[in-house]
Amino acid sequence: MTPALSVLLDSYGADARQAFARARRDGFAQIEAGTLVGDLRPSELSTSGRRHLLRVLRDQGLSLAGLAVEHAGAGLADLQFADRRLAEARAALELAADLGVPRATIRVAGWDNAETGAAARQILESLANDADRFGVRIAIGASDPEIAKLSDAVEKLRAPGLGILLSSTAAVRPEADMQRVARLAAAVRLRDGFVRGESWEETPLGAGQVDFRALLAELATAEFSQDLTLQRAAAARDVDALRRDRDTISAMLGGGPR
Repeated sequence: MTPALSVLLDSYGADARQAFARARRDGFAQIEAGTLVGDLRPSELSTSGRRHLLRVLRDQGLSLAGLAVEHAGAGLADLQFADRRLAEARAALELAADLGVPRATIRVAGWDNAETGAAARQILESLANDADRFGVRIAIGASDPEIAKLSDAVEKLRAPGLGILLSSTAAVRPEADMQRVARLAAAVRLRDGFVRGESWEETPLGAGQVDFRALLAELATAEFSQDLTLQRAAAARDVDALRRDRDTISAMLGGGPR
């Protein structure tokens, strides 16, 4: 089955209503939205507000494929903010369950540091229980260089409610075993660019280092059947960036717009 395409709403750099309209204009029927800032923060959505959000999405022809809880740095494994960030993640999981959203992406990084790595492993165990409690699949994200250690930790835990957030940019890393990470993926983000030392230079899809045909083949072999989420930092200033990316990946998938 050809995967559907969704868009990370935060890519638009706009408020929720404007981002909804731009996503629909770009041809997306599914979206993934961040919950740390803006109108989709759980604390900003009362029971009536949640019903209103679902009506707005329905009127726009959109559905929520996922919610994102992606703090900077080590994410939930940041020892200074761990308790607060874990509470924010759980609030997002409760919101996802309430709205009928099947997936949440949560950043748990710091795997290359002994102290934060130990904290990250404990947090994964806690999140595995939360996934069962709320009935929401959790995709764990980290930095691309950490993909091997993240995969080790998720694979060792063997929790059906946990997988990894696979960014297409990880495919250019020599330490990434793409067969394994495709098998462990609970969510996939698509973006392209070039590695420049320690930084990443974004490009339109198909113009950078990522071999998307190889990545899509690995996902097909792993029987990944969820949506593929497009992400662009440039979309806030280039109004057609995500539409062009969508057309590019649709062509690679061998079908029309989805």
